Amino acid sequence: SPDPRNLARVRDILVLPEVTLLVDRWNEDWSRLAWLRAYGIGEMLEPQPREVEEHRMVVAELRRRYPQYQEHDLETRPIIRVSIDRVVAWGAVGGDPV
Repeated sequence: SPDPRNLARVRDILVLPEVTLLVDRWNEDWSRLAWLRAYGIGEMLEPQPREVEEHRMVVAELRRRYPQYQEHDLETRPIIRVSIDRVVAWGAVGGDPV
């Protein structure tokens, strides 16, 4: 499989680690619309000696939570870790999930 380090989003993080995660909720009832934007610093968690134990724990958690990852070769691939600094939200963020 292709090296994920060649993906534009990975190369971008290596050059400029400031990242934004955006989650939105759509609803036909516009009073329930919402979004949440998290700002932080992204870094690559590599399966190398300095980070191997943390990488192993993250891979195990991903597989526990998402069974489809059982068949993926995650042990040799980097993982993007985001340390959140600030969160901004708009709309019905505290409402019941749709």
